[in-house]
Amino acid sequence: KENAYALSVGVFVSSDKKDNTAVTFQLIPAKGISLEKLKKIFSEELSKIIRKNIPDQDILREKNTMISEYLSAFDSRGNRARFWGISYMLTHDISEVLSVAQTIHSVTSKDVQNILKNVYTPNNQVWGFLEPKQEVKNGH
Repeated sequence: KENAYALSVGVFVSSDKKDNTAVTFQLIPAKGISLEKLKKIFSEELSKIIRKNIPDQDILREKNTMISEYLSAFDSRGNRARFWGISYMLTHDISEVLSVAQTIHSVTSKDVQNILKNVYTPNNQVWGFLEPKQEVKNGH
């Protein structure tokens, strides 16, 4: 896009934990966008999302994607063993593995908004910046 600020934006939340865990956002700036500017834009946009309702069609699209990816991953024997093992290790109950799709389906826009309000606070952030290594000429 002509006005793109980022080449890529991703999020990762570990599903292997039962307690509060880190939410990791990965941002790759578009050409000519500084890391600080991207941080500012990202923070402003996430704050807007927190202040207003996320459209139901956006939540539904993401829930359908998550359910589809989960069910596809469950087709692998190795993943099935991992899912059963982690569930038993964390809860001593494997029934949770069978209800993941139902749990995802039950999430509402308000749930997402409340989680973001609790997770994304000014005192609950650590920012790290990775910049490309500058090429050294003539061995210096």
